[in-house]
Amino acid sequence: MRINSERREQIADAALEVLAAEGAHGLTHRAVDERAGLPRGTTSNFFNSRQELFLGAGQRLVNRHWTYVHSLSEEIGSPLDRRKLAVILSKVLSGEGEIRLLHLAKYELFLAGVRDPSLHSVLIGLRNASLEMAVTLLQSARLPEADRRVQFLSSILNGLLFDQLTVPNIDAALINPGMVEEIIDALFGLQPEGTEE
Repeated sequence: MRINSERREQIADAALEVLAAEGAHGLTHRAVDERAGLPRGTTSNFFNSRQELFLGAGQRLVNRHWTYVHSLSEEIGSPLDRRKLAVILSKVLSGEGEIRLLHLAKYELFLAGVRDPSLHSVLIGLRNASLEMAVTLLQSARLPEADRRVQFLSSILNGLLFDQLTVPNIDAALINPGMVEEIIDALFGLQPEGTEE
């Protein structure tokens, strides 16, 4: 039923909010019910265990990341070139608003997975979806060997993102399209002269 899928998404969204605000230790059925403004016991009707709640939050996170990247791509427009790609990636790294919540929830899920191997399947799915999104963007920008080099780019950007979210008083202006384009050039080689898009 449609209402059940909508309610399930509502609960998973609230679980992501709890993860971002309270950390993995704060993710309980009661906390999610309160965050979603639902009667007590609603969350447990959709996610029978805490593990299922983690898994549901992880899957919802995958879907929301896809939606966010697609909306950015539409906003930027096509064809996608290095400059437009750098703008998209720097917005993803900005750590503001909804995307900040998603990033914090993602790190909480991965940290919880260090201690709970039962979460590994959703974390692998989350990582694969993130890499797939990145490959799609890199290929759209016609960058060479996107499949092979995406791991390096992902590691660099995750390091920048982690600093952005956790280092006190970091200058947010340091992460900008120009800097991201330099990273792209370093990993994929300079754009050949006469091929400016």
